[in-house]
Amino acid sequence: MNLKLAAVQAKSYYGEEEFRNVELAVRYIDEAAKMDAEIIVLPEGFPGPNNGPMDSGGHLSQKPIDYMREKAREHKVYVSCGELEANADLENTFYLTQKLISPSGEILSRYARVQPDHMYLNAYLMGGRAHILPGDNRKSLDFLRDVRGVVKTSLCTLGIQICSEVFVPEISRIQMLLGAKVILAPMNGWPGGKTKYRARETWHCIARARAAENLVYVVIPDIVYERTELRYSVEDQEAFGIIAGPEKILAKRSDPGIMYAELDMDRLEWLRTRYFDEDNLAQPESPDFVPIGCRPGQNHDRRPELYHPLTEAQPDSFNYRYFEKGLETFIEEFERVKETK
Repeated sequence: MNLKLAAVQAKSYYGEEEFRNVELAVRYIDEAAKMDAEIIVLPEGFPGPNNGPMDSGGHLSQKPIDYMREKAREHKVYVSCGELEANADLENTFYLTQKLISPSGEILSRYARVQPDHMYLNAYLMGGRAHILPGDNRKSLDFLRDVRGVVKTSLCTLGIQICSEVFVPEISRIQMLLGAKVILAPMNGWPGGKTKYRARETWHCIARARAAENLVYVVIPDIVYERTELRYSVEDQEAFGIIAGPEKILAKRSDPGIMYAELDMDRLEWLRTRYFDEDNLAQPESPDFVPIGCRPGQNHDRRPELYHPLTEAQPDSFNYRYFEKGLETFIEEFERVKETK
């Protein structure tokens, strides 16, 4: 079975104009649906709210997520989209979420990022909103279901992450062990400005590593921001988008648009149920043989009894629950980690 997936490398508006992303998202979904995509993945925080007004500035008749639900229902597709949620329990704090919408328009998963970025990057990306709390702090009915980011669909089991969580190998490994075959890790590109950060090749390397070591597909669509005041244009930016399989890269692009890929789920199952046995180590008898581009059975090659250090306290680990002592303690915690030898 081939699963047809579209990853939207979205052109995006920032700040007061962010509401315009809803119209863009609708167009992207319509376009991807015409190409028979079964899962359509939008970037982190897209269409929002994310960096603009939480109420979309009064420009929309309903919440952005509701437009996405309508489109999923219209085209009978799965849609993954992002938004920032205000935390009603603590002022000036938020949860960064990625929603998975079913072909019937139902929200199947409300995954909230469990390992957020730090204050300075959050503020840079999300219009000054610095305090993004870990998702396992949410007091909601769907907490237990969504905290690990694994959701079953009629197509396959998905793992949902947000942006640089893909750099945390334990998250992907846990999701694979819980049944995920495709990991969605949408990201938020840089909203203009030429920072010192140049990591496109590293992101691609990490995507390929997570795919190969867990025998999963990894899907990372990015955002390319439109020109706004004191920011740079689309032409000045290079996005990080990639769709990686266990054996090879299926798609990548650095400009706005849609990446398409057919995920061969039968091939994935074959790789997951094989080792380097006598057949795989034999000389090919036919020139038409299909080379094996990864380690088959890698998902089973584990020794959990050796991994206890992963669960032990680490002196230089950042305390993501700093907010319990007051939001202002973030800087103190940030400095403590930097100075820990």
